[in-house]
Amino acid sequence: MKIRSVVFRGRKAWEMDNEALRITMTVGGGHIAGLELNSRKGSNPLWVPIWNSMEPWKYRAAKDASKYELKLLASILGHNICLGWVGDPSADEAKAGLEVHGEAPVARWRLVSKTAAGKTLKLTARCALPVSQMELTRTLSTKKGSNVVKVREDI
Repeated sequence: MKIRSVVFRGRKAWEMDNEALRITMTVGGGHIAGLELNSRKGSNPLWVPIWNSMEPWKYRAAKDASKYELKLLASILGHNICLGWVGDPSADEAKAGLEVHGEAPVARWRLVSKTAAGKTLKLTARCALPVSQMELTRTLSTKKGSNVVKVREDI
């Protein structure tokens, strides 16, 4: 049982492995990018785009927009959260630099805590959403040998 920093498809991420499954969450955007049963390695049911993903803070519209269109598309992996707003920004919001689905899916998440004690694994990460004036905290937890991951999000 372990929690560690990894590189997932070229992206910074955290990985939890409870001996039955592995769950991977990216630092850029907090995407839950991988969920694999250890007995079926390579069988991630979460969506992974055919293009190479990039860290959201490396996206440069002048250089990357022709390839990806938006920062979110450049960095999307697996499950992503929409927070602050959903869908396209208004014309005025777009002029102010806001993009699709809010700040959370392109925010830089930071590790708050990780615990591998006894039979429990717990990872807590947080991101700031300055435009929305919110902070989002996500905790992933699982037990040794379990096929269940609990996800708790607090705003």
